[in-house]
Amino acid sequence: MKSKIAFRFSRALITLFMITSGNSIFAQHEDFQKKKQEIDAEKIAHITIKLNLTPEEAQVFWPVYNEYKNQMEGEMKAWRGEKGTIDYEKISDKDASSLADKQIIHMQKMLEIKKNYYAKFKQVLPPKKLLKFYDAEHGQGRHHQKQIHPFNPNRKVGE
Repeated sequence: MKSKIAFRFSRALITLFMITSGNSIFAQHEDFQKKKQEIDAEKIAHITIKLNLTPEEAQVFWPVYNEYKNQMEGEMKAWRGEKGTIDYEKISDKDASSLADKQIIHMQKMLEIKKNYYAKFKQVLPPKKLLKFYDAEHGQGRHHQKQIHPFNPNRKVGE
């Protein structure tokens, strides 16, 4: 009899733990998504102000920019998934070399996306605004990366 009660109690505890852990993970994901949306809105405002887009320019620029952003984010997400978390103390030289090779390939893919969209941006923005766009995007990217992942000396790469 006691073993049945203990078994039911342990099942209830495990279930309760899974539910509360799931809620915590979901809440963290929601917080991250909310923060990302806030940052995206800030970035849009920053780019709009920096470029001083006319309504006509904005109408053709933002759809191209959104495609560009989605492709870049897709490639970054693919790389994060492939890379995983790296333990620099335990990774073998062979695996480190392979991962470094893959990182160069990833960087080439990112550059190809940038080159493809450079041609598209040139079609929708005057040259001075195109230059301002790249400056604005580069500056905001660093600022927002710090907001999403503040410096933590104990954080492993990939976390």
